[in-house]
Amino acid sequence: MVGADGKNREMAMIDRRTMTMWLANINPGKVKPELRSKIEAYQCEAADALDKYFNEGAAIRFKTNSMDEESLILAKANQIQSRLLGEARRENLELRASNEKMRPLALLGEAFVSADGTMSVRQAARHFQAIDKRMNCDTVYGILRGTGYIELRSEAPTVKAVKPGYLKPVMSRKANGKLDRQYARFTAKGVNWFIDRFIYGRSQGRLPGVA
Repeated sequence: MVGADGKNREMAMIDRRTMTMWLANINPGKVKPELRSKIEAYQCEAADALDKYFNEGAAIRFKTNSMDEESLILAKANQIQSRLLGEARRENLELRASNEKMRPLALLGEAFVSADGTMSVRQAARHFQAIDKRMNCDTVYGILRGTGYIELRSEAPTVKAVKPGYLKPVMSRKANGKLDRQYARFTAKGVNWFIDRFIYGRSQGRLPGVA
C-alpha cells in the first residue's frame, strides 16, 4: 500500500466481525493505560449483548442521541417479540420431547387393539425396550420370577399375577393339537402395572384408556 509519503508498505486488514471478537477477548492489562477503560467498557457491553441475545432472543443497542421516541418503542417491541418467539421455540421443543417420550406407550396401545387384548412376554419386552433398553425378554422374565409373578421353573403365571389381572394363563399346544404347557401373557392392565412399577414409577405415562 502506498502511504502519504509515497512509500510502499504492507498492511493487514481484518473484517468487522473478526475485530469485534478480537476486542472482546483482548487482555485489558496488556494495552496502553489510556485505552484500558475503553476496552473494559466495550467488553462489558459485548458480554451484556451476548447474554441478551442467547437468553432473551435479541440484543438491541439504543442510540440515545439519534433515535426518536417512536423508533425506541419499535425497537423495544421487536425485542419483546424476539423473546416471546424464543420462549415459544423452547416450549415447542419441550412438547416434542414429551411426545417422543409418550410414543412407545401409544405404540403399545395400538398393538393391543390389533391383538386379542393380551400380549406375550417376548412381545411386551420389545415394547418395553423402546422405553428402557435394558428390558429385554430375559430381564422381564427375571423380574417377574424374582418378584413371584411367574413360576421359577416354567413360564406359567402365579396366582399372585392372575388374580389382579396382570397376567393371563394360556395353554400351548403340540403339533398334534394336544395341550402342552401353560405360559403367561400380559394383559393391558399388566403392561401398565409393569411399566409403573419396574420401569417408570407411578407419576409417569400410561396406556390410553387403561385404568
